[in-house]
Parts: sequence; structure tokens; C-alpha cells
Amino acid sequence: MAARGEAVARSFLERRGISVKACNVRVGRSEIDIVGYEAGRLVGFEVKTVVVRHANDDGIHQASSDKLALVRRAVRRLGSRSGRIDVVTVRFDETGAAVRWIRDARW
Repeated sequence: MAARGEAVARSFLERRGISVKACNVRVGRSEIDIVGYEAGRLVGFEVKTVVVRHANDDGIHQASSDKLALVRRAVRRLGSRSGRIDVVTVRFDETGAAVRWIRDARW
């Protein structure tokens, strides 16, 4: 299901002007789900996928501050001090997929 969510997220981001450069990028012991550029700025995307079992299920709670810190360090190791970390949640239910994009995630 995670791979399906990442494919939906990638398509969503590309339709909104993100230039996707790579997916599932390993940097040391960390992984960045999607690496892209928006207006020339490097963005590391953490994708969280959830299959809805309850009305208020949302993948955002799966993006912990520890995980975002790992992704942030990985983006810096790619050579960008000004890189941004965004979270994309993909929520599947009986009607399809809903995508939520949180820019510059900090928690």
C-alpha cells in the first residue's frame, strides 16, 4: 500500500508543478520518499499512506518529529541547507484517494 500511496503522491505533486527528481532516495541510514524541486528549491517529501477504517483516520499522525528530523538531515546531506521538508498524506477509502500536502512541516 505504501508504494501505491507514493505513486499517488508523486502524480499529485507533479500536477502542481513539483519537478520530481527521484523516489526512495537512500542517504546514509535515512530514506527520502520523494525528492523534488519547487521554484528551484530542494524539497524532501515524506509520504504517509493510510487505509481508512474510521472517519477520522489521517496519516499525518504517522509523521513523527523524529522521522521528520531524519528526513531533514538527509536533505542537508544532499547538499541543501535551505531545503524544505513537506509531508504528503494519502488517504484511501471506498471512494478512492484523498491527498493532503503540508508544506514546510515542523513539529
